[in-house]
Amino acid sequence: ILNVESTHGVVLTEAEFKLMVTLAEHIGLAIGRARLYADLQRRNNILSALEQATLVLMKNLDLNDALQSILSQAAQLLNTKHAYIYLLEPDNEAIKVVLGTGVFFESIGNTLKRNDGMAGKVWQSGQALNLADYHEWDGRSILYESTPFHAVVGVPLRSEERVVGVLGLAHLEPGLTFSPADVDLINHFADLASIAFENAHLYT
Repeated sequence: ILNVESTHGVVLTEAEFKLMVTLAEHIGLAIGRARLYADLQRRNNILSALEQATLVLMKNLDLNDALQSILSQAAQLLNTKHAYIYLLEPDNEAIKVVLGTGVFFESIGNTLKRNDGMAGKVWQSGQALNLADYHEWDGRSILYESTPFHAVVGVPLRSEERVVGVLGLAHLEPGLTFSPADVDLINHFADLASIAFENAHLYT
């Protein structure tokens, strides 16, 4: 909306009114182009990140290296430094943090049982979970009571029909959240991580 008001009772002429309409149309077009450019730029960034992660996956059979690259690309694209990957333990009784960045670096080695905390619930349900504020969530784990993140999202990693891990990202800043589109994007990276897991086990 373009609004022009006069404090002196001046009435616009027809020519001035047409000028205002034309100006408003041009401003609208400029805003539309700016949004289109921003959308295009983000789409290119997404494609580039997925391409980079896929190339690493194709060239590298080392699971840790592939997962590290995938996690880094996902975190960078979602504008956060805080991300993690849990993988299923050999006894199938727990999942363990094998990679962590930001506040999750110190969580490497932590384990969760089924239905325990966010990752445990994602493991149990096989469904993504997106929380606006982890510390206001009744299902939080005591392991992360003092970890200073707020919004957090976790998605399952699968091998065939089985959940074999969880990939997640978090924001430390209050009010920042992950949109449904963000969750869809994270699922793409989770699919790549799942392929890395399957490839690693295929050649071992």
